[in-house]
Amino acid sequence: MFEPDTVARPASRPWLLLAPLLAGAYAAAIALAPKPSVAFALAAPLAVLPFAWWAILHRDRWLLLFFAAAFLLPPLPIGLGNSGPHPSLLFVALGLLTGVLAARRWRASSSPLNRALGIFFLILLASSAEAILYSGAQVGFASLMRVLLFGIAVYVFFYTAYGPASARLPEALSQTRLIYWIALASASFACVDFYFQLPAPAGYGAQFIWLSAGVYRRAQGVFYEASTLGNFCAFFLTMIAAALLAPRGDAPRECLLGRAAIAQRHAAQFVQYLVQAF
Repeated sequence: MFEPDTVARPASRPWLLLAPLLAGAYAAAIALAPKPSVAFALAAPLAVLPFAWWAILHRDRWLLLFFAAAFLLPPLPIGLGNSGPHPSLLFVALGLLTGVLAARRWRASSSPLNRALGIFFLILLASSAEAILYSGAQVGFASLMRVLLFGIAVYVFFYTAYGPASARLPEALSQTRLIYWIALASASFACVDFYFQLPAPAGYGAQFIWLSAGVYRRAQGVFYEASTLGNFCAFFLTMIAAALLAPRGDAPRECLLGRAAIAQRHAAQFVQYLVQAF
């Protein structure tokens, strides 16, 4: 027999009824949808909820999903902005939610690097207001979107250094090795993409090489433009150099594999220049 104090009374706790009421209303909206396409659109988020919960359940999981999506997936074919939204933004939203749910695990720090990075981001954010004032709402909004995209890097830095993910160094190193494998796959695809001139992803930057034998799209991989791929390669080359200079045993083997893949990309582009030039 239950004790009176152990039984939840809806009359005294009305918020307990909120979840079943919302679930019932949402199910009724799906059942009463006028078209099958509308019903499918309403039911689609329900299929995403278990995956979102799986990603949030582990505080570091969204980081790996974010890097995998950023390195391996092209922008979505949606007419929004210059190239369309990127799927990795979905995992950024999960990361923000994870940071809010684990707010007690954040540790504040006032080091010079943290202050400089935070002040720099605030300056960029304030410059968006000036862009709206002097260049109009459309230009200002585009500027604000770019600043917020830069803010993703700022959030990832503070999340990994001082947030919920900062207390799991062994798992962080394991995920870093996996990120190198993902970078290896992305660089390898860039080689294949340039050599075989595969169809460009949606929203890519129109950048070409004009030769006597024809016009060829520059090596871009899944990124928006060739310079993004170049920055991507330069970053991992820098990380590989740092790993090679690290004490013996600290550099993962994947660093060397990544170096070989990125060097292969540059070699393929150089060979393509030679073939087309002669």
